[in-house]
Amino acid sequence: MWEKAPSVKVKLKKLPYKPNNGYEGIKKTTVMMQSLYDDEYVYFLIIYKDPTHSLNCFPWEKQSDGNK
Repeated sequence: MWEKAPSVKVKLKKLPYKPNNGYEGIKKTTVMMQSLYDDEYVYFLIIYKDPTHSLNCFPWEKQSDGNK
């Protein structure tokens, strides 16, 4: 389905990621975004270069108590 979904590419400049601890920082990047939905959920695909190779994720699913 992702192959059929329209995509948007956005060039970002002036990012807040400063050099730190050997990391060179990011000054600009291009982000590609797509979304799909079904009867219950909306799905997002966001692709960008991550020179930190960060694997940290946040739970973007609303919890049963209403928290995110």
